[in-house]
Amino acid sequence: MPNNESTELARRLYLVLSIDDKRAADDPLKLPGALRKDVAEDVKNLADRDALTGTTEGERTEASGMQHRALDELGRQLRGGHRFIQALDEEMITDVERDGLFEAYLWKGGQIGRFDHARCLSLARQAIKVDKDNLVKAQWRYPAMRLARIKAQSDIIDGLADTATGGGRQAANRSRDTAVDLGTTTLLRVRFWYCSATRDADRTPELARIEYQPRRDYGRVAEAAPIPSMLIPPMPATLTANP
Repeated sequence: MPNNESTELARRLYLVLSIDDKRAADDPLKLPGALRKDVAEDVKNLADRDALTGTTEGERTEASGMQHRALDELGRQLRGGHRFIQALDEEMITDVERDGLFEAYLWKGGQIGRFDHARCLSLARQAIKVDKDNLVKAQWRYPAMRLARIKAQSDIIDGLADTATGGGRQAANRSRDTAVDLGTTTLLRVRFWYCSATRDADRTPELARIEYQPRRDYGRVAEAAPIPSMLIPPMPATLTANP
């Protein structure tokens, strides 16, 4: 999203262009073509970078929501895997083997335990690994359809990791900061041009039009506007005793 610095800088650069548009071709303060081109490009660049930061923030919010939904579904599929192990017929597996199977799938002590982002992914990756490495009997492994759903949700979460954690937003912010630095330099170049264009140098009142303070002689200050007498509070009466 735009910040105050980039918005204010873009406004001042646009002001420079607006004033320059009204200058005659022979005006000594008319910006040279290359400098004017840089000003115009910086205005556009700032707008583009501000728009990009807004887009990436929206993408981050959307990606985060998709991740949460995928995590919820992944937790549901993993709980189903836990129930699958519990439901294996005693004719197919002994109690000791069942305990070992729970451990193979990272169900410590056969308990479901607490689900969070990291544990969901750990359980999911282990489920895929158990299937891939064939560490258990084929009839003990999670059914192929459940395993496919676990992998699908894991892929969604992994694929959105950078966007959901703001990686794209950070890159967009860095790009915007670079545009601000470049635009600030361009604005200073405009000021230097104004100062070098006439013999008034940095005293030229034209600087005020682009919101720079013209230099005044040392010791001089701008004359303050008079205060209306009606706004001046009356002096309190002072009584002095006669000696």
